[in-house]
Order: sequence, then C-alpha cells, then structure tokens
Amino acid sequence: MPIVTITLFEGRDDDTKDALAREVADAVATHTGNSIDDVHVIFDEVKRNNWSRAITLGSRRAPRALATAVRGAFASVSRIKYDPATEGAYLKLRREVINPGMATQSGFISSLILRPHEKEHEYLLVNKWVSKDHADAYTAGAVHDRLREQALMLLPERLQTTGADVVHLDG
Repeated sequence: MPIVTITLFEGRDDDTKDALAREVADAVATHTGNSIDDVHVIFDEVKRNNWSRAITLGSRRAPRALATAVRGAFASVSRIKYDPATEGAYLKLRREVINPGMATQSGFISSLILRPHEKEHEYLLVNKWVSKDHADAYTAGAVHDRLREQALMLLPERLQTTGADVVHLDG
C-alpha cells in the first residue's frame, strides 16, 4: 500500500487535487506493481506564511493567482540527436538548467525525454504547454534563446521540432 504525501500551498480546488492524485496514483501503481486502488495520496496544504524559500518568507512574496485545473492542449515534439561522449553532460544540463528555466515560463507544464529503441543516439523530447500561444511566446523569448544556445554546445545539430495537439482520453 504505497502512500504519497504532496505538500503544497493551500487553495487548490478539489478538481485540481483529484486530477493530480489520479496522475500520481497511476505513476506509482505503474512503477510499483500495485493496483491503482491501493495507492493513497495525501495532500498536506500549507499556508503561505508557513513556508520559506531561500531568505524570503512565503507571506512576503506576492501570491500567484491559482488557476483551476489546467490541462495542456499543445505539445512541442523535438527530435534530438546527441553525441554519446556528451550525453551525460546534456542530461545534466537539462535537469539542472533547462527544465528549471522552462518551469519559470508562463503556460509550461512538463518535459518528457524518450529514447526510441530503433534510433541510435537520438531522443524524442515532448514539452507540454497550456496552449500553442504559450509555447510560441517561450520560443520567441530570451530565455529560450539562452537555453537553446547552452544545449547546442553539447549537441551535434539543432533540434527538429514540430507541434502537436494533446488528446485527453478522459474527456
């Protein structure tokens, strides 16, 4: 019986927490071999003034508006060719610099890297966005340009990218 505790600022609605619990329970069940019904998700909601990051108490930062449950409607899908000699450095750059940098961008949801079995030295990168407009705003901005240049120092060629609509199977 896996138990997952999620600590977050208070204020999310029940639909948002239901969607998050469902996604987390699905991932935990998949990776532990448990039934999804056996996974327990506990939300520990904390008041902003009881949270601190670095030296600023959460109550002193301007609160961000909480959106209702947001689902991605757009994904950019990129084919990344990598050099095995710099693969570890590239993955470290993604983990420590690129993904955190993208997470600061409005409308960004998540990144997923896949290594296709039939393609040697290649990844598929899926960046999920609230909308195409959010993805376009990111790619037109300075953060994108800075992160792309850092990645290209480790990759043998530019990414080949296309857009895709996200299809939600649960309606």
